[in-house]
Amino acid sequence: MTFKIASSDEINWETREQGDFLVYFKRLAQNTSSKQLGTSLYRLPPGSKPFPYHFHHTNEEAMYILEGKGKVRIGGKIYEIKAGDYLGLPVGPDYAHQTINDSEADLVYLCMSTMTAPEVAEYPDSNKLGVITGTAPGHPHAVRAYYPKEADVDYYFREE
Repeated sequence: MTFKIASSDEINWETREQGDFLVYFKRLAQNTSSKQLGTSLYRLPPGSKPFPYHFHHTNEEAMYILEGKGKVRIGGKIYEIKAGDYLGLPVGPDYAHQTINDSEADLVYLCMSTMTAPEVAEYPDSNKLGVITGTAPGHPHAVRAYYPKEADVDYYFREE
């Protein structure tokens, strides 16, 4: 067994960008010996959001704000967040969440989550489902797919 320690200085920033969604992140836990707990470092520029408003069916998340301030939308309500704040996000629609940097400086935070597969996430604003199977979220996936909920088909669809 080899024990691995991640140094954030040695991990390259990844970027995810689409419209007003922009986030820089480093997958910290993926570079360690951790199997059931994921942790990433996020840097959210002013005026951006990292991900669409969503909730999980399987994995809990937590955030710890390291620098800056912003807002988080949870369960349809808006909360102010700042350096030193910790947020625990259980599964389910009551804890649908989205981080928003409405400040003039970067918002930097750690996001931790359990890493149980399969995972299903729902996106209330866009009425879609995300399905992640094969490996824990955050790692290369056997299946990663998103579907509009109205595309629901009968259980026996294409089985005849």
